[in-house]
Amino acid sequence: MATITVDRFVSLSAGAQEGKLLTKPMTWPGGDLLLNASTTRHLDGHPIDGGGTLFVEVLDEAGQSIPGFSGNDRAEFAGNVPSRDIVSPAPVRWPGERSLTELAGKRISLVVTMRDSHLFSFRAGE
Repeated sequence: MATITVDRFVSLSAGAQEGKLLTKPMTWPGGDLLLNASTTRHLDGHPIDGGGTLFVEVLDEAGQSIPGFSGNDRAEFAGNVPSRDIVSPAPVRWPGERSLTELAGKRISLVVTMRDSHLFSFRAGE
């Protein structure tokens, strides 16, 4: 019998060469940015053996970096660790424990930069 971890049916993946995802502009509804991602190149490997990277930056509706959320202040995401085939999306934090709750109601785009990683889903938290 085959099994699959909940909410991990398909992913946007990057190998050894860096890849980027740029979302269309959206009005951020509020709450944290929640990610379901793995920073392990081989999903059947142990999460501790990762070595991949996943960074998140935020742009305004004109495509310009938002201070505190981009460049040197981008967020690094370590990935989620499945527990009994269930993965809870984890909140993304920027330096100084900042979160996207600060940008509620603003038009933004997300830039996700990945290497040896898998992005399964992202959403706004409560």
